[in-house]
Amino acid sequence: MRFNNVIDTLELIELPLLDRMFTWTNKQSSPTLARLDRAFINTTFATAFPGTLLTSGNRPTSDHSSLIATIQTKISKATYFRLECSWLLQPSYL
Repeated sequence: MRFNNVIDTLELIELPLLDRMFTWTNKQSSPTLARLDRAFINTTFATAFPGTLLTSGNRPTSDHSSLIATIQTKISKATYFRLECSWLLQPSYL
């Protein structure tokens, strides 16, 4: 209950895991599957990086799947002005 209250108080948002439903298994013939691992972000982060994705990695030796958060940014490129010297020779340039 306290953990959920902290999440609510901090206004955290759980990132949805896109490629699987479970992050843990007991690796038995009739496995127990559970979603134990999660990732949270706050609203400021979600606004700044709305394209953030959560996927899982390989688990060759562990009973847990690693979580991979991909933070997508959109950084605008600077526009450059290049002066061509030949423009200065044109009478109509100015």
